[in-house]
Amino acid sequence: MSKKEKGLKLGSALIHGGEKPDPITGAVAPNLVRTKTYKQKEFGGEAEYQYSRGKNPTRTALELKLQAVEGPGTYATVFSSGVAAEAMLFLTLCPMRPCTLVA
Repeated sequence: MSKKEKGLKLGSALIHGGEKPDPITGAVAPNLVRTKTYKQKEFGGEAEYQYSRGKNPTRTALELKLQAVEGPGTYATVFSSGVAAEAMLFLTLCPMRPCTLVA
C-alpha cells in the first residue's frame, strides 16, 4: 500500500485502492485476464504466472484491492473456486490428537 492510499476513505479505497496503471496501455482499470497458460521466459524456468489456477493477474488485482480496503499490514487471498477455498481452510487445521467419540 502506498502512502497515497493510506489516507483514502472507504469509498475511494474501493474504487482506486491497489491499482497501478497498465504499463503497456496506461489503463487504470484492471484488465480481465482469461487465459489458462502463460508464456515462460525459458524452458523449465518459473515466471510469476504459470497456470491460471495457481496465480492469475485478475485475482492478484482483487487481492491488492482488498488489501487497500482493509488497511496497512493486511493480506488477502482469493481463490478460483469455493472448493479451493475449502481445501485451503482444511489444510490449515492441525489436530493435536485424534478425535474420539464420547458416548
